[in-house]
Amino acid sequence: MAEPTRKELGVKELLTSEYLVPYADHRQLFDLLNERKEQSILCVGHEPFMSNAIALLVFGETHPHVEMKKASLACIETMRPLRKLPATLKWLVTAEQMK
Repeated sequence: MAEPTRKELGVKELLTSEYLVPYADHRQLFDLLNERKEQSILCVGHEPFMSNAIALLVFGETHPHVEMKKASLACIETMRPLRKLPATLKWLVTAEQMK
């Protein structure tokens, strides 16, 4: 899913990480993202990791749950350094909505 999304959006660089697998430690992903200098970063991953990462950023914990269906996209706005709270879920769209 990352490569087709990269091509469609015209993203130049694709970085892979073991921190986007379903049961990785979210802190490791947050640390990796904090090392990056880009203003915007697109993360492509799997469930339940992505829903939990969004919930941690927006709510500070994994409950309440954010439901991410397969091939969904979410936009999170946050300050640096990236950490639990405060973040805003700007939008969440499913593959069906993108058709």
